Amino acid sequence: MLGPALQNLVHAQEAALTLEPEQYGMIVSCNGGLIEASGLNCPIGTIGRIELDRDAKGGRHNCAAEIIGFRSGRTLMMMLGDTVKLHPGALVRATDDAGSVPVGEALLGRAMDGAGRPIDGGDRPKTRETWP
Repeated sequence: MLGPALQNLVHAQEAALTLEPEQYGMIVSCNGGLIEASGLNCPIGTIGRIELDRDAKGGRHNCAAEIIGFRSGRTLMMMLGDTVKLHPGALVRATDDAGSVPVGEALLGRAMDGAGRPIDGGDRPKTRETWP
């Protein structure tokens, strides 16, 4: 098993080159669904993608959390999924979607979860608009 610093180096080598600045931080603590992250300077409502350990096949696992506040220089986040593989030092990257979900006629008659993902076994609908 690779240490957190080496894992971050492997992730950096595999990432696509971009010239856009990226907001990121690291998980410091987790108490139930409340997460504290350091180094993540983003506004409330921003969704963070937390990079978890790779599985045996080399696939990356991610989970999401929403920024809900700040305390003592740290960012407070609420998990939007399971915390089973969450660990201190996990990398958190801010995403562009600030808690928005897809909307449109393609969703009519579909069963979706709160994040706009299908739970009826069908493919993800193609929509053009999002709503906060």
